[in-house]
Amino acid sequence: MTGTLEQQRRAQASQASNWPHAVGIVALVGVGAWLSSGTLSPLPAVSDLPLVQEDCHYLVDIDWGHHISPYLMLQGEPEESWGYSVVLRRILYPLLSLPFVIWLGYLVGALLFNVLMTLTAIFGFGAFVNRRLGRRSALTVMWLLATYPGAYYAIAMPYAYAAIVPATLVAYMALSLAHETERITRAVPAALLLGLTFLAYDLFPYFLPALALSQLLRRRILWAVLLPVIAMLPSVLLVWIYSRAGIPLTNSNTVTYANIIGSYLAGADLSTWWNEVSELPRALLGSYLFSTYFFLPVLATVVLVLHRRSRLLNVPEVALLISIATVFLFNNLAPPYLGWQMRGEWIARLYQPIFVILLMVVARAAARPHRTLPTLVAATAVLNFAVVLTPSLGLPILDQVQARYYLTAPAQTLDDNLDAWGRRPLGFCQRTHEGDELQRSRGVYQRPEYMYRE
Repeated sequence: MTGTLEQQRRAQASQASNWPHAVGIVALVGVGAWLSSGTLSPLPAVSDLPLVQEDCHYLVDIDWGHHISPYLMLQGEPEESWGYSVVLRRILYPLLSLPFVIWLGYLVGALLFNVLMTLTAIFGFGAFVNRRLGRRSALTVMWLLATYPGAYYAIAMPYAYAAIVPATLVAYMALSLAHETERITRAVPAALLLGLTFLAYDLFPYFLPALALSQLLRRRILWAVLLPVIAMLPSVLLVWIYSRAGIPLTNSNTVTYANIIGSYLAGADLSTWWNEVSELPRALLGSYLFSTYFFLPVLATVVLVLHRRSRLLNVPEVALLISIATVFLFNNLAPPYLGWQMRGEWIARLYQPIFVILLMVVARAAARPHRTLPTLVAATAVLNFAVVLTPSLGLPILDQVQARYYLTAPAQTLDDNLDAWGRRPLGFCQRTHEGDELQRSRGVYQRPEYMYRE
C-alpha cells in the first residue's frame, strides 16, 4: 500500500513538473507561427518572385493556385478552377484543414489549423518517446521540435508542406510500432496509419521501403510483403477515386521521376555523366546540413561522436536511413535529363524526413546523461529558433540557413523582399502599394539551370 501511494505521489509530481514545459511549448509555437505569417512566411519570402495579395499585401508564393486548388475541388467548384493543380494527390491535409479555411479564410484558417496540428504532433511524439526512453528524452525532443525551423516553413500557408513534420513524426511512430509488435493484428493498423501519411505528403519513397526492410531484418518475410501492400491501400483507393472521377493522375510534377528513370535506361555520354556525379559529395553535404536547417544535424553528429560506443540507432531508423540514402543516390547519380532537376544541394528539402532520425539519436543520448549534452541541446534550440525569427528580426547571418533549405533564389532575396513589403505578421494590414515597383522590375522569373533544364 505504501509503495502504491509513493508511486502515485511521484506520478503527480512528474505531471505537475511537466506543466511549465507544456505551457512554454504552446506559447513558443504560437509566437513562432505568428511571426512566420503574413510577409514573414519563409516559403514566399525566400522566393525571387513572391505574389502579393492585394487586400493586405501579405506574401504568398508563385504556386499559390496549385495549393488552394484541392480546397476548390473539395467544395465542388468547376474542374477548370482546380484541375490543373499538381498537388491534388496530397489530399489529406486540405481535407482536414477545410473547416478552418471555410471558417477563417485561407491564411488565418490555415495558421490556426497548422498550429493545432503541429502541437498535437509534438505532444504525441513526446508521449511516444517518454514511454520508450523516459521523461528527459521526451522533453528534449519536444523542445527541439518546438524550435525546429522546418515546422514553421509553411505553418502560415494552406499548403501540404505544413504537414511534412507532423506526418513524418506519425509515419515514424507507425513504422516503429509495426516493427516492435509481435502480433500481425497490431502491425496491420500501424501499416494503414503509415499509409494515411502518404496522402498528406509524398513520404512513401522513404517509409515504404523502410517498412519492408525493417521487417526483413526481423526475418519476417511474409510481413515484409504484406505490410507494404496494406500501407499502399489508401493511395490505391485515392487513385481509384480519381480515375473514376476523371482526375488526371500524372502531371509535370510526377513526371519528373519518370524522366529520371528514363535517363538511367537511355544512358549517357560518360564524360557528361561524370560531370553530374562529381557533384555528389557537395550535394550530400549540403543536403545533410540544410535539409534540417544545419544546427540539428550538427548536434546529432556531435552526439554520435560523444556516444560513439553507444547504440543510438535502432532497426527502423537504420532502415529509414537506408531508404533516404537510396532516394538521394537515385536522384543524384542519374545521367543528365530535361525538366525539373532533383539533383544537387539546392533542393535539400527533399530529404527533410531525416530529422526524425536525428531527433531519436539525441533522445537516446539524453537517456544516458552526459554533462555537456543539456548545454548542446539548449544551444541548438536557441539557434534553431533564431532561424525561425530571422524574417521578423532581420538576422542576416542566418539567412543562408533559412534559404538553403530550398535554394530557389540567393539568400539575400529574403531581406530584399521584406525590405520592400515590410516585416508584417498577420493582423498588420498594409493597403498601400510599397514594393510594387520591385515586383515589376524583376520581370518574369528565370529558373536557373540547376533547377530546370530545357
